[in-house]
Amino acid sequence: RIGVGLQILKPSFGNLGETIINALDLQDEPLGMPSYFLLERLTNAAARHSRVLFSGEGGDEFFLGYGSASDWEGGGGPRVNAGPCVPCGPKLPSWMSRWARETVTNTLVGHMFAKADRATAEQGVELRCPLLDWDVVSYARSVPFEILTHGGILKALLKDQLSGWPAGFLERPKIGFTYNLRWLWGMSRYSGLRENIDPRALELFSPFLPGTLRARAVR
Repeated sequence: RIGVGLQILKPSFGNLGETIINALDLQDEPLGMPSYFLLERLTNAAARHSRVLFSGEGGDEFFLGYGSASDWEGGGGPRVNAGPCVPCGPKLPSWMSRWARETVTNTLVGHMFAKADRATAEQGVELRCPLLDWDVVSYARSVPFEILTHGGILKALLKDQLSGWPAGFLERPKIGFTYNLRWLWGMSRYSGLRENIDPRALELFSPFLPGTLRARAVR
């Protein structure tokens, strides 16, 4: 559609336990997001072809791509803790719900940015997010809610740029990673992973764990 070549990459997983431990070692502090590992593997495969990658990170947050349109405005959206929001980008518009404010600040900085940075930087790869350009974000924050979601459509302004594209592409629901990591972990009986659980960690966190997880990891 846009006239560039397409090359499909197939990430390597090798010894799953060893590969996961190596990926975790790239982090400067713990981040418990399964998608981090898959992004690290994808970066590893792409790094053989380029040291600069583009990502769509930020599109859902700044052009309202989660939940329903009504979640983003006023008192809409799931309930969230009423703690402070980490500043991120230009001033937030007054129409944003508490959940929306949490999503475009704390969630973006503490989860999405952290995941993307840790999966790429330690592998010598620069990840660039065009939708997080300051001018683009400033524009998105200045547009009235009714225009951002005209007709109650999520990411309406981004979809407007793709006029003529197949509806199946534009309206496809989120599917996440098709590589089912949880099933693969379970089928291997967590081999190579359960052996790395430090007994001292179990002792430290035992007050917060259900009884079945307080014992040494053997199953």
